Amino acid sequence: MTATRPATRATPRSHALPDPRLVEFMVCSTALAGGRVGGRLPLPVPLLAAVIAVHGLVLVRWPARRGLRLACFALMLVLLGVVPAARYMQATARGDVRMAIDGGVLVSDEAVEVLLQGRDPYQASYDRVLARWRINVEGRPATNPLVRHYPYWPGSLALLAAVEAPLRLVGLDADPRVLYLLVYCALGLWLGRWSLRERGHLGVAVAVCLNPLLLPYLWQGANDILLVAGMAAAAVALAGRRVVLAGLALGAAMAVKLLIAPMVVLFVVWVAAEAGRGRLDRARAWWAAAATVVPAAVTALPFLLWHPGDFLTDAVAYHLGLVADAYPIAGHGVAAYLLRAGVLTDPFGPAPPWATVLPTAAVMLAGCWWMWTRPGRRTLLWVSGLVLLGVLLFHRSFMFYYVDIPATALLLAAFGEPGPVSSPEAPSARSSAPARTP
Repeated sequence: MTATRPATRATPRSHALPDPRLVEFMVCSTALAGGRVGGRLPLPVPLLAAVIAVHGLVLVRWPARRGLRLACFALMLVLLGVVPAARYMQATARGDVRMAIDGGVLVSDEAVEVLLQGRDPYQASYDRVLARWRINVEGRPATNPLVRHYPYWPGSLALLAAVEAPLRLVGLDADPRVLYLLVYCALGLWLGRWSLRERGHLGVAVAVCLNPLLLPYLWQGANDILLVAGMAAAAVALAGRRVVLAGLALGAAMAVKLLIAPMVVLFVVWVAAEAGRGRLDRARAWWAAAATVVPAAVTALPFLLWHPGDFLTDAVAYHLGLVADAYPIAGHGVAAYLLRAGVLTDPFGPAPPWATVLPTAAVMLAGCWWMWTRPGRRTLLWVSGLVLLGVLLFHRSFMFYYVDIPATALLLAAFGEPGPVSSPEAPSARSSAPARTP
């Protein structure tokens, strides 16, 4: 008789992911080339080629040298974030209306000046700074409704004043983008260091800071980078199970701009669900929930005591379309498409509740139910991304550049969870395991 060999089960083929270094190189080199071709990065081609070559050499020859990797990434932040934004700042100073600009950067600049003069920015008129910067409403120019409103929460004023006041004292340009670029660079280096330490590559920092949905609007002066920084800090804190710090990061972001409020609500629901299941100490849960409210409350208190009606009109009612000069129905939301289809006829009139308020409430309730029944740190991030997108979709003026906020939440859900370090120099589990004896 001949011995028969035991049948062996076929093992499924593993689907190898691309080398993170290759992804980093492709993203950075493509972004540099795109900036050059698009005219936003007016640097000589040989210089850009040298930058790309040095970056590739570091990735191939010294991938484990964190200092070199961060230095290369810092150069990308400067070339792809700071240099184009500086050109936009120069164009704004010249009054060049041909280069697009976020109207909020002009209003914020004036608001800080008004505050430093001892006046209330929520009572001020911004007609002078917005006179040449009209908005487009369904193909027709119109007066920017920000003329009579400062729409951001006071936390933005505190941050801007801290940066702009010293610059003004020495006679330097105090464009709000100075703050945004400082936050952008600090966020990129901090996320890069964390990503290299926890993941062995720069995937998290590249995904968040080189996001093509973020960069063009950073150049124009949108303050969304402040929300992105808060979301990223919260995601990193959640990865380390520091829930109070995560709540504080989200609360600080909400104190700048209420756009992130749906994510704050979901975070509180998640904290309550985790505490109810015994996975989170109730005292820490209370502290985490309180941390989401304290920054916004503290920054709002002086203005509530100063001129409460003006503050609540600008910072709350304006966004809900409850003022006579609300931002017109425009952009890519459901209300805007109903306007183009002829269902709605007046872009400056009220949007029907069945197209805005009711579906927004349904989206929020669905997100809260999901967080309550299936709580998880990564779940919190991707559900927040979907809920933010849904809430924006049913807003009367959903502009495309708002997508960078839900996109950041989804990117953090995909890349932000810490995992085993995976670098070319790290020994694999197979090679480091002791040999099995027969």
